[in-house]
Amino acid sequence: MMRFRRRSVSAASTGALLAALGAPAAHAAAPAESKADSAPVTRVFSLPAGATNIDNIMWDFLVPAGVTKISVVAIGAGGGGGGGGGALVSDGVNSNGGGGGAGGGGGARVSCDLDVSHAKTVEVRVEAGGDGGGGGGGGSFFPSGGSNGRGGGGTSVWIDGAFKVYADWGGGGGYGHNGRSDDGAGGTASNPGLKAKSRCEGSAADLQDGGKGSNGKKGTNAGSGDGGDKGSSQPPAQCSSAGAGGDGGRGGAIADFSAKNGHDGTAGQAGCVVMTYTADTA
Repeated sequence: MMRFRRRSVSAASTGALLAALGAPAAHAAAPAESKADSAPVTRVFSLPAGATNIDNIMWDFLVPAGVTKISVVAIGAGGGGGGGGGALVSDGVNSNGGGGGAGGGGGARVSCDLDVSHAKTVEVRVEAGGDGGGGGGGGSFFPSGGSNGRGGGGTSVWIDGAFKVYADWGGGGGYGHNGRSDDGAGGTASNPGLKAKSRCEGSAADLQDGGKGSNGKKGTNAGSGDGGDKGSSQPPAQCSSAGAGGDGGRGGAIADFSAKNGHDGTAGQAGCVVMTYTADTA
């Protein structure tokens, strides 16, 4: 059996996290080492839904007796969408909608088979998605642009302290400009998680880029600019939403003062690790 130990957590209760992750209580006695069943075992390491205020969580566990290989799929966290810019609300001729924020980039995906025939411990670290950028304020004289979305966090695995797996994080979407500045230009998307910055040091390695978010649309004298779409990821079925970027926020509208402010971008999704192993009973 695996013996889990949470290494670092912030801004969430220990009990809720352990319950959500299916891990034993933090002070539970370590079980006696036993040979794993011959049937495949799958373990999923992910953050609770909506846990964007958590910096990271790290687990470690003992390699079960009889296990010589662990198949790993790791997804980096997605970046948050950029906030939309505020509208310039003046007379009908000079008014201009705010630009939409860009979508956040999706996290990279990596997979490989790790040799653990002589290993004792495996450590897994999963990080939260990036926060969405805030929308800018609209007005008659000095509207403000939105703010950039934050990048997600990388996902990593160590074997006996050696760095073996890393899935790169998606960048945050750029902010939408206000209706006065640059005529409400839309935000620019940043890079997704890149395979060139990722690794999976095992056999049958497969590294894939995350999807890039789309740019925000320009605001016009007729209305606000739409936010850009989030970048995609390619997560396994066990954590099907992991690694996606956040959508960009829509720019502020010029129809009336109640709609002049830009909209916030949405947060990116946390990363995830899925491990599968089978004991060698021969």
